[in-house]
Amino acid sequence: MPKVSPIWWAALAATLLWVVLGDAPEAGAPAELVEPTRPANGGSASPAAAGALAPALQAQGRAPVDPDSGRGLMDKAWAPPPPPAAAPAPPPPPPPAAAPAKAQPPAPPAVPPLQLLGVVKTESPAPQVYFTIADRLVLAHVGDLIDGRFRIDTVNAQKVVVTVLPEQRRIEFTLATVPPGG
Repeated sequence: MPKVSPIWWAALAATLLWVVLGDAPEAGAPAELVEPTRPANGGSASPAAAGALAPALQAQGRAPVDPDSGRGLMDKAWAPPPPPAAAPAPPPPPPPAAAPAKAQPPAPPAVPPLQLLGVVKTESPAPQVYFTIADRLVLAHVGDLIDGRFRIDTVNAQKVVVTVLPEQRRIEFTLATVPPGG
């Protein structure tokens, strides 16, 4: 048998004493069993009887309760709390106001896939211009057409001018000059 601690024995003894002595009537007082009675008509107690009990209940801080009202001492213990009141849903936002249709200016053109790598001057009179387009290296001269949509118009020491043919839009690439050898 496992060893039982002294605290367990003390708690057991205190419980036993409470059960035996705690509910016993005072010495010499007769114990009497009282059952509630109802009027013969099956209704609630008369208003006169309720009025006679009212001062005693008020002295205890309680109000008289009609037994047929459904209220009593256990009402609050047995009734679940009422659910919280749900807040009404906010109204939906108003529909956006229809703005008058305006002709929007065309979007600025996207950066062309054509990128200038550099210009090389050789013994020939026309400089060679190197571009990349769609991961390809392209060598061009003035007047050449690249991919059927970029035309090389001008090449000089300051800039290279290219025309995008579908839109007839000009792109200028500014050059930085590097002296030979360095």
